[in-house]
Amino acid sequence: MLMLELGINLLTDKSKIMKRSNRLYRCLQIVLVLILIHNKLLAQCNFFESITVSASSFEVSNTQQYILVLDNAGVQGDISVINNSSNFTNVTAGNYWLYAVNYEGAQPLALSVGSPWSGVVTYDANMSNCFESSLAYFNSVLGVCNIPEVCKNDDISVSSSGETSGAGFTQTFVLVDSVNQILGFNTSGIFPISTYVNDGDFFVYSVNTDENIVNNEINDLGIWQDISDMQGGGLCLDINAIPIKVLDTTVCGSTLPVELLSFQGQVVNEVNLISWKTLTEINNDYFELEASEDGIHFYTIYKVNGAGNSNLELAYEFKHFNYLALTYYRLKQIDFDGTLSKSRVISIKREANENNSIKTYPTLISDNVVNIDLNSTINQIIEIKIENILGQQIFFEQKELFIGLNYLSVKINASNGCYFVTIYINNEKHTQKIIIDM
Repeated sequence: MLMLELGINLLTDKSKIMKRSNRLYRCLQIVLVLILIHNKLLAQCNFFESITVSASSFEVSNTQQYILVLDNAGVQGDISVINNSSNFTNVTAGNYWLYAVNYEGAQPLALSVGSPWSGVVTYDANMSNCFESSLAYFNSVLGVCNIPEVCKNDDISVSSSGETSGAGFTQTFVLVDSVNQILGFNTSGIFPISTYVNDGDFFVYSVNTDENIVNNEINDLGIWQDISDMQGGGLCLDINAIPIKVLDTTVCGSTLPVELLSFQGQVVNEVNLISWKTLTEINNDYFELEASEDGIHFYTIYKVNGAGNSNLELAYEFKHFNYLALTYYRLKQIDFDGTLSKSRVISIKREANENNSIKTYPTLISDNVVNIDLNSTINQIIEIKIENILGQQIFFEQKELFIGLNYLSVKINASNGCYFVTIYINNEKHTQKIIIDM
């Protein structure tokens, strides 16, 4: 039998159970459990640089390995890492699938770094060496990100979306140091140096709850574990986490080799206008302006030549049309010798696009029916996905939209608790938290 444990829920692959019902009893049953926090604050980042896994109910006399497989546009690609231990460290940022395998004898040739995972699937189907593999963790692709770095003296700034609002719910950001001490909290997600003082490793937790006992613990500025221990205790409490590394100003590289007079962004009608000025430039080959939807994964949107060497004040600007509701920006400066430096990160937040406005209601549901109102400028197909607080999908459906205002209702079969409704439209996703209480 082949199982993957997700929280307290077991998912089983029934076709494989039937196919392998005549296997010897010593063939393994793999239960793969991921220990690190599943992060929903940044949807693309399930893990930051490292992953810790464990497996149980397998044949201990066999070889046990853990496999990271590269994602290829939503399907399994080539094998990236084969690990005999349960810890993956210094994982390159990217998207992966994660499996555990167990087998007798020599390592199969199909199970090699650089080989396609499809070869392992074929080998697995032949039932050789009592070979077994788990289902993919979460039955989905996983995002691994670099730990965000902040230069000391700059603000620590995070944001989140899809939280429950109204009905007594509050959204609080909590800054915690490396020894689990709460340093501060607020509703903005912005923490100045007066809050964290020193460089080092920190966590920012996004806490969404309607429980007074949770808010009282946060207000006490005590030990973070007092709050995290409340999860799973029957409270409607949603906690999301992101690690932050604050670097000393001597090593953070936040100052560009050019003397940067300003770097700013503003909303100007239908564009985000990004501008910067330099007071001096030395050996400056070119600038690259980067954008991001999460402040971690950046991509280049504009490249412009620098002045080489200049003692004059020079101005640069770029009009960004393909922005999101919240877009982060970063400036890269490249010397003629290839030396690279990066600026601080700025962000521009816009009001929701009226041409594709989305309303999900009610926040508190008593009849398992979720209503969604959407205004669309074109005829199109959208996707609606609903997940529980463990990230397990309980509902998925495609809906057809027509030009104008669309009124949708979806009925879900779910028990009481907190859930996330995600709507994929125009290559963007919009998430809203709901609570079922019947």
